[in-house]
Amino acid sequence: MTPPDTTIEPAMDTASQLHLSALRLFRVMRAMRPAQGLGSARMSVLGRLYKGGVATATDLSNFLRIQPQSVTRLLADLERQKLITRRPNDADRRQTLIEITADGVSELKVNCACLGNARGIIRIVNKAEEMAKVKDGDILVSVMTQPEIV
Repeated sequence: MTPPDTTIEPAMDTASQLHLSALRLFRVMRAMRPAQGLGSARMSVLGRLYKGGVATATDLSNFLRIQPQSVTRLLADLERQKLITRRPNDADRRQTLIEITADGVSELKVNCACLGNARGIIRIVNKAEEMAKVKDGDILVSVMTQPEIV
């Protein structure tokens, strides 16, 4: 009989803390978004088009994990705001290709706190005393960015 794996429990605790921190960050970012600003689904579409280039509605539906009908409404709204354009696919006339416009890129940059990726060790900090464990280049994850922590 093999002994139980004791490395799983700490990893699950860390994953749980990271998940909760990501949810808190999402809520804070949503609360800070201007009332007339883009919602998270619209921002996700623009972000996907900005980073991944031209896409089809099916690509976006799969990326967002929502029904195609919902993507159609999102795309109509983004097109009405002139943040995306749609054009027929020359290779397959049944498909429509969607791309972000210059206005869409501007709107995305205005509404995003950080474009790009970060790489480093994640340090979860819940108290000011724990800041000693954060080194230069680490990624700080905290309940919120309180002045006494930062």
